Amino acid sequence: MPRAKQNHKKTHKEAENDGFSLLFLNSFKCAAIALAISLGLCALLAAAMLMLSDPLGLITPLALCALYISSFLSGFLCMKKTREGTLLCGVLSGSIFMLFYMLISLFMPPELSSKHSFLTSLLLHALILVFSVIGAYTAKHSSGKKRKIRR
Repeated sequence: MPRAKQNHKKTHKEAENDGFSLLFLNSFKCAAIALAISLGLCALLAAAMLMLSDPLGLITPLALCALYISSFLSGFLCMKKTREGTLLCGVLSGSIFMLFYMLISLFMPPELSSKHSFLTSLLLHALILVFSVIGAYTAKHSSGKKRKIRR
């Protein structure tokens, strides 16, 4: 006697949970990729600073540039991969990216920590989320289609 076919339709709640799981997984992967890019960018900037006579004044600004460019890429890559939930995608990938940096900073010696005040540090960390959301919105509005030029 053949078995009755089971109904494989997912409920709305199950489909929503699967969508969030996929978004979280994509955000995690894209934040990890952006972290690797950030490390490479920091190494490249460090090599460039070796050419300067006094690079000490440029260490913090260039490190922040690498951080924010990588945060932008995290949101951009996540949005290109998932193609939905722009704000959530940007915030989630930026949060995971910030979590990676916080975990890395736990293993750094105290001499390497920044000398910023608490409010400045809070603002600098909030900018990670802002750049990630900007990256997600940029990815949403940049399409592979070429625009027609009217003459």
